[in-house]
Formats: sequence, C-alpha cells, structure tokens
Amino acid sequence: MVLAIPVRWTAQAITVLALLTIFFLSRHSVYDFAESRAGIESPSTSSDEKLGYVTWLGKTGVGDDEKDVYFLATRLLVYQILHDPSTRSPRSLPIIVMTTPDVKEANKQRLQADGATVIPIDFVTEGLDWLKPRRPTWAHIMSKLRAWQLTAYSRLLMLDGDLILRRPLDSVFDETNATIIPTLSAPPNEIKLDENPLPAKYLFAAAPEVNGPKHHYPPTREHDDFIHAQEFNMGFALLAPSQEMFEYYISILRIPDRFYGGKMEQSLLNYAHRPGGAMPWQDLPFTYNIRSPLEEDILGNVASLHDKWWGKTEQYPALAGWYRAKQEEMLRFYAEREM
Repeated sequence: MVLAIPVRWTAQAITVLALLTIFFLSRHSVYDFAESRAGIESPSTSSDEKLGYVTWLGKTGVGDDEKDVYFLATRLLVYQILHDPSTRSPRSLPIIVMTTPDVKEANKQRLQADGATVIPIDFVTEGLDWLKPRRPTWAHIMSKLRAWQLTAYSRLLMLDGDLILRRPLDSVFDETNATIIPTLSAPPNEIKLDENPLPAKYLFAAAPEVNGPKHHYPPTREHDDFIHAQEFNMGFALLAPSQEMFEYYISILRIPDRFYGGKMEQSLLNYAHRPGGAMPWQDLPFTYNIRSPLEEDILGNVASLHDKWWGKTEQYPALAGWYRAKQEEMLRFYAEREM
C-alpha cells in the first residue's frame, strides 16, 4: 500500500531541507558581498587603524544567570565573533562589552573568560526625568553613547546583544559608507545654538528599520518594507569614536523633548544624524543584517539576524531550531574548553 503524503507537508519538508543545506554550506563558504567596493583602497588597510566590535550589557532584572537571556545572548555574540569557525572575525578583531554599574561582577568575569574586552561604563541619564523609555530594559540604554568615548579605536561596529551571526562581518569596514567623512555646512535653520558645535567629521552608517516580519528580502523603499525609510535601527551601526561627538550628543540629551525619548539612544541618534542635517546617516547594505528575520532572509544569505531569538516560536521551525542549536554549541564549546 502506498501512503499519500499531503502536499503541504512535502512543501514544508523541502523548505526545511533547503534551509539546512544553506546553513551547512554557509559555514564553509568564502563570503564576498556584491555591494562591497572594488578597486578602492579599504580604510581598514591603514596600519595605524584599530577596528573592533562593541556591544552593551545592562542589568536585566533576572537573578539566575542560566535564565538571563540577555547575558546568554551577549555570551553567544562573543562566541560567534571570537571562536565560532563559521562566523569569527577573519582579522581577529576584538569585541568590547560595555557594562553598566548594575551588572554583576561574576557576569563581567565570565565574559572576560570568554574572551571579551569588558569595559565598565557609567550611566548618562541621571536627573533627566523627561526621558520615558518604552521598555523597562531600556532604562539605562542611553549609556550606549559611551561607545564614542572608546577613542583608542578608529572605527567600531556596534551590535545589539540580541543579534546572531550566520557569517563573518569584518568586510563591513570596507564598505564605501564605512569611511569617516567631513560634516556638511549646516543650513541656517539647522543651526541649534543650545547644542554643542558640530564636530568637523563623523562616521555613522546603519540601515532603515524594516516593518517587522512584513518585508521582502532584500527590503526596499519601493516595496514599502520599512517602518520609516528615513530612520535607522541602532542594532547594527558603524561609528567613529570621538570625545567631541560624545559631548555633542550629551548636549542634545540635556535638552528636554529635543527628540522623542521613548526609543532612547536610537531616537537621539536619528535626530543627530537626520537626513537634511549636517551629519546625515549613511546606508549599509542589507546583506549584513536584518531585523525581525524570516526564513526567506536566510535563503537570501543575510549575514546576521537581529531577533530576540530565545523567544522564537515554532511558527518558524527552521529558525527556532537553528537558534537553539547555536546556543547549545556555544555552551558546549566553553564547557569543553574549561575541562
């Protein structure tokens, strides 16, 4: 007797097999982004340049480290950039974890043992009651601005802790928009006398925030794939540390309602680097990162996924299974290394 297999099941099986094939092949492929510049000297080839990755970790309110998903996610990010053969930095770039004063000392020591460069930072929002973060976990996230004080580094790629890699990211430093550029002349109506003077040069490159899971890959403005095509998401952004730039941002922060305070540092930076201003943000290709990922994004071979992967449901079985597998791989790696 021949059993009839429902067409729906067959289609799902083919999709999962295709995704698993891509996952396996991507672990051994040489990455070469089509949108990377060619024939132009990379800014990262300068012998005196120091590049790196940076992320931020604050207190999450979870007492048990085994259940602290943000701490575990940060460990996974460190593992992927430093140790995972399929995603680690080909240039052996460091990953800095900025930690707020309320992060447990044991967690900082754990991250250092994992290989991260842990840098404790102070808060920046004391006394600024006008800020109303939309989520409790964003209470001190404005201290991410302290990344601009890491002036020992020439350029940094800032990554949110809930980001998971599929392949290396180093080539983002070679993109056309990864260069430090002169600040434009500000039109008279853009000059704000209550803010610090604009720095003479800057680097800020990111990508627009996609409209949740309702997007194509690659997302485009023509397909209306963005929440707001003129605003970026801060989960994946290139910057050039500068004390002058940090002080410029702080001068904005101390002016009540100069920007919408609900999204904290993302709103401030979208204001500071607004299109039409003197320091407009630059686009990064979507081959590097996507927020609210779908299985179609995986098929498109995107390099990293911005997603609270620990809460991914079985609605996307291939993604959910892969997320769990990467976490288990990370924990197994550290356990075996410490035996």
